[in-house]
Amino acid sequence: MENIIEVSNLSKKISSKFEMNNLSFNIKPGYVTGLIGSNGSGKTTLIKLIMGLYLKDSGNIKIFDKEFEKYETQIKQNIGYVPDSPSYIDKLSLKKNAELIKMFYPKWNDDKFNSYMEIFSLDETQDFVDLSKGMKMKYSLAIALSHEPDLLILDEPTAGIDPIFRREMLDMLYDFVSDNKKSVLFSTHITSDLDKIADYLILIDNGKIVLNGVKDELLSQFYVVKGDKPYFTEDLKSKAISHTQNLQGFEALITKDSLSLTDKISYDKPVIEDLIYFFNKKSR
Repeated sequence: MENIIEVSNLSKKISSKFEMNNLSFNIKPGYVTGLIGSNGSGKTTLIKLIMGLYLKDSGNIKIFDKEFEKYETQIKQNIGYVPDSPSYIDKLSLKKNAELIKMFYPKWNDDKFNSYMEIFSLDETQDFVDLSKGMKMKYSLAIALSHEPDLLILDEPTAGIDPIFRREMLDMLYDFVSDNKKSVLFSTHITSDLDKIADYLILIDNGKIVLNGVKDELLSQFYVVKGDKPYFTEDLKSKAISHTQNLQGFEALITKDSLSLTDKISYDKPVIEDLIYFFNKKSR
């Protein structure tokens, strides 16, 4: 299978002020793809469209080489989905919630579920409503992994989770894709997680894809340039994706091939947060 997800010309009007406009991208097996963008850029909307929680206006979604609309039930049985706000039956124990959920997944593995409950230090007798936000995320991840999916879709999974478990979770995602048959689509505001683990990036801004490709290749296309105000010339300003200025000087994101190096300014390799910030600033 060349691509686990294929999205073609996907559009969805959410309101008079916001729409997803003609999005196309592929997600390959064996990799972690980071879905990035500022608040309100469209990340969660895109995930909900992929999961069939929102109806698209136009375009096409294929998952596991199958048309989503024709094979939705079969496809969803093979996706582990962790939403940004996990929702289960509040006044039911974690064990009983899982007993209800497992009926929808033919490949459900009780041994794996019990193992994840132990690894995540979750008490199966506890009601879901009594869990903290971080523990709810852990439980949702345990559910997602226990039916042996080939695709994980994670929407802010590290929100509310302590740094130690975040690091352990990233290791789990590495292991998940290590057979080169599975994939992870990972949306998060904690971009340092994606700096560590992502192979590919999709940057969404205002409902449009502005960058899409191999993470290291995308980052290598740019410099974050800094210097004193007098050295921020009109020529340099015209080449910037966007920039910011203060009393101390300037900072800008500039493509490498448009830049002439000089010892008057500094050049740093960007991190993912820089891409989000400067491309968002460009669109404002």
